[in-house]
Amino acid sequence: MSKNKYKEWLDLLENGINENSKNKVYLQFAILWFSFVSYQKWKFGKEDIVKFKNKYSYFYNELLREEEFEKKLLKFSKTKKGGRESVLNLRYDTKVDFDTTTDDIKDLYKFIKVIREIRNNFFHGNKRVSSEEDRKLVAWAYDTFLYFWERFIEQEL
Repeated sequence: MSKNKYKEWLDLLENGINENSKNKVYLQFAILWFSFVSYQKWKFGKEDIVKFKNKYSYFYNELLREEEFEKKLLKFSKTKKGGRESVLNLRYDTKVDFDTTTDDIKDLYKFIKVIREIRNNFFHGNKRVSSEEDRKLVAWAYDTFLYFWERFIEQEL
């Protein structure tokens, strides 16, 4: 890890919040995740993606019928040069699969799990502002999860 990694994040606070910054996606993703966790804590008393999946898989399955959502999901594989089928769980040194050539994209649990793992890697310091690959992955997570979350909240209210 670069000793200046911390400085990149401070620079993002100063320069990345403006409308034209491609790196504002990091801050947007963080706020989106806070919204999701707040909902789970309100609904279930704690963060619980298994309960969320069990209660709302029907909604995810309906959303999968939308061509735009499916296209967003499929872009996951394009977030890494040579293609991507998973993200690393750095805590256990394992992979969290989200292979777009299989039924992984049809599973709400796997969708949230891969988004959460991207969040974990981002929040716990394994994403770099200066890495285009990291930015593309976080941008995918933000764009795809925002699409899901906005529609979910719309139908919940």
